[in-house]
Amino acid sequence: MSAASPMPPNLPPERGRVINDCRDFTLRRLRESLHGMLTKIEEDLVARAEAELDRDQRNLYMFTCGKARENWAGIEQAFIDNLSRYFDARVRGEPLKASADAAPKSLDELSLVEEDVLTQDLAVSEITRKLKEHCDEDLYAVEQRLGSLLGKQDPTDADNPIGTEAIANALRAASEEVDPGVQMRLVLLQSLEQQISNELARLYQELNTRLVRQNVLPGLRRGFRRAPMAGTRPRGAGAAAGGEQAMSRPDFGTVSSVQGFGSASMTQGFGTTSMHQGFGDPSMSGVGGFDGEGDIYAMLAQLVQGQMAAQGIPMPAVGGSGPAAGFTPASPFVFEALSALQAEADHLPVSPGVGLPVPVNVLRDFRSSDLGRHLGQFDAITVDIVAMLFDLIFDDANIADPIKALVGRLQIPLVKVAMLDRSFFSSKAHPARRLLDLISQAMLRWGRDVGHDDPLYVKLAEIVDRILRDFERDMSLFEACNSDLESFIEALESEESQRAETAARLAEEREQERLRRDDARRAADDAVDDRLRTPLPAVVQNLLDGVWRRLLRTLAERGADTEVDYRQALVTADELIWSVQPKSDPEERRKLVQALPGLLRRLNQGFDTAEAHPADKLLLLNGLFDLHAQWIKPGATPGAPPPVKQWVPGEGSANDAVPAPEVVTEHVEQDGLEYEDISLNLPAHLDIADEGRVAELKRGDWVEFKQPDGSFSRMRLNWVSPQRGIYLFTNPGSPRATSIAPDALALQLARGEARIVDAAPMFERAVSQALAQPRDEVAAG
Repeated sequence: MSAASPMPPNLPPERGRVINDCRDFTLRRLRESLHGMLTKIEEDLVARAEAELDRDQRNLYMFTCGKARENWAGIEQAFIDNLSRYFDARVRGEPLKASADAAPKSLDELSLVEEDVLTQDLAVSEITRKLKEHCDEDLYAVEQRLGSLLGKQDPTDADNPIGTEAIANALRAASEEVDPGVQMRLVLLQSLEQQISNELARLYQELNTRLVRQNVLPGLRRGFRRAPMAGTRPRGAGAAAGGEQAMSRPDFGTVSSVQGFGSASMTQGFGTTSMHQGFGDPSMSGVGGFDGEGDIYAMLAQLVQGQMAAQGIPMPAVGGSGPAAGFTPASPFVFEALSALQAEADHLPVSPGVGLPVPVNVLRDFRSSDLGRHLGQFDAITVDIVAMLFDLIFDDANIADPIKALVGRLQIPLVKVAMLDRSFFSSKAHPARRLLDLISQAMLRWGRDVGHDDPLYVKLAEIVDRILRDFERDMSLFEACNSDLESFIEALESEESQRAETAARLAEEREQERLRRDDARRAADDAVDDRLRTPLPAVVQNLLDGVWRRLLRTLAERGADTEVDYRQALVTADELIWSVQPKSDPEERRKLVQALPGLLRRLNQGFDTAEAHPADKLLLLNGLFDLHAQWIKPGATPGAPPPVKQWVPGEGSANDAVPAPEVVTEHVEQDGLEYEDISLNLPAHLDIADEGRVAELKRGDWVEFKQPDGSFSRMRLNWVSPQRGIYLFTNPGSPRATSIAPDALALQLARGEARIVDAAPMFERAVSQALAQPRDEVAAG
């Protein structure tokens, strides 16, 4: 490892130590990553060559592959050296040394710069942009935390000593080792960028974890982030730009650091806010393209006209696109007939039984009646639009049958609403739309298994009865029902909030313990790595890198109870290293003879604690015996020292045989709470396809987990740890809570053992589905 970076004179020593820790950790991690990257680079270049039809381009890929293999040691060193210099310059606040091939700043300079250099400048700029986009979330947190250590008021990526600009320039320096020609450099640059991108994202995540543990901006809110770069689209944004989407899907969630339960920072995760997040916050609506008040009505009207034309029913064109375009009030006779149908629906009870039939679309029956066939053009189109949307709602497999029956009773009131105000179709703030959205969000808690005795279901049925009984033309009734339902949900969920607080405390305690164990394992690994940097015989390297690494990890994880044993194991490792060094002096050989019995006894004890296989144990001890024999055998003349080699992390390691990942579940009962802790036993990093989906989850989202009997249990994301190392799920109707590590959830999603629930409101889903269908398909229906 290179020497520590000299700190600015005005920087407090404690900050300097943290910065140097980040520097050393970054350089070590990236060096280790580069060690294993050559094979992937070669595979990438060979694959590109095989897919290339142009012979010159194919040869370029193959020549670059050969040059990379030939010069890989120099490529690695150039990358690390350049990154070290960049880091030190940024920390000291010094301007970077101007390069001879810097980009031109004027038209006069442009003629002096070679085309190849400009090409490389553009390539580096593009790599910087791509790395920023890929690592944007964690990069922002790193740059803020390091910026605070360096005293920067508003740090940017250019101020970040390990930002994407630093990485891109280090990649450029590395590529210059392969060949003087720019073509090979560009090919290698592209391949390096593809390989290092995921490594860099993981590095930034781990750096944030280290900095948080060292109390550097531990309460940094992940929702506060830079504005998107020009020409890019914020992650998680919907099709429609604007404040509503940006508020509804923040890039990092909204859970801040847990400072204590009941504090202001916690009200965002529990209590009243969770009701709005989970039950019908209008900002949660997600159907893209619903921008104009009358646009949706006009588009749906065209679909209906196509349907009627297919049936041979001529309909005049609908003029305009605004909500009042061509509007004529519904006939009093039409409203009287609809009110009669509404009164009949009010007297029909909702059956509490299971296996309910699909509700009848009464609007279709109404349109086939004498009055329905003679409706005015806009009334007819409005009824047909609402009927079509209810058909889609009734066909929606994501909606439980009891909820379909409940919502089906609102057909007549909602067609009256649409006749009175066509903005109902496109305005998320419309009180009738708000009611449907509230019902949609409420039904997420049940999945397919709706409890008819559940207080929330009873309340929904009561509100539907009230609308059927009282609604004529006054929209304020829907506003009153919305307020009533929201207040009821808020009160109902207070009990879940208390359970969630208890579960979050427990989850945080367990996460802190897990982080402590991770730190302990990392410290044990660092201790072994430091000793392995001494050139040693292969048998000693294998012993330290295998059995002894496992022993130190095990002892370190157990904490204070095994602290003495841990220190003794380190002393034994040092004594083992000393024992295999050349012993030319008789006094040293005498000390070795005296030390060997105790050393071998401690090694045997360590093998047993680490549960080493007897065959491995015997092999290692025999190898040590051969090494020691040349120094202590009677009459032996010291010969040449045993052959040694330089240790390379991960090369020929005893830890190479990595078992398959395993989802581990632990059940805990505490304070009346059934707590299930799910983690992933993952000895080595694994790229899981669904990691991106997990990262996009936000508080209030629902996930279904597969149970042993094959059924799925639905739970809501209620809390995310500040380090995003734990996702806590609860369900309002259950005393259970589930905490799960993100990688374990990603693996379950990939295996079909968990699935993310579509939380889009049912009305918006129906509108989206209608507009997404080809017109002839709608007409044929």
